[in-house]
Amino acid sequence: MKTFQEPFEKHFHSEITTISKFTDHPNAPKEGTPEKDAAAAMFKAWGKSTVTKAGMTDVVPLFLLNLDRTVEDGLWANWPPMPAPIKWGLINLAGAWHSGWWKFASCDAAGQPQELWAYRAADAKAAREAETKA
Repeated sequence: MKTFQEPFEKHFHSEITTISKFTDHPNAPKEGTPEKDAAAAMFKAWGKSTVTKAGMTDVVPLFLLNLDRTVEDGLWANWPPMPAPIKWGLINLAGAWHSGWWKFASCDAAGQPQELWAYRAADAKAAREAETKA
């Protein structure tokens, strides 16, 4: 993973720079115009439609349970913007449908990083083996 980190980081940062330059494209809607409002409404509807189609009991909990709310000193702790009861319901109620899957999530239901399941399972196995030998 360490060998992949630096190339990925460079690629990711250059991708963000490239995408952000689209705002300067001659065909990009200008701020304060009806075209800009129409584009914003279209992207908002597209985003909502995408999440809705993604699967409320599988994809949405997967997304929310891998969203580290501590990153960048909690800058993204309240992202995506939605009422707390809705977020709680998507994680805890809708997520209950496939509850066995979420042991693999990188964060707990509160968005706090947790030790990956593979490590937890290996530790538990080692503890059982140590008990058996004792």
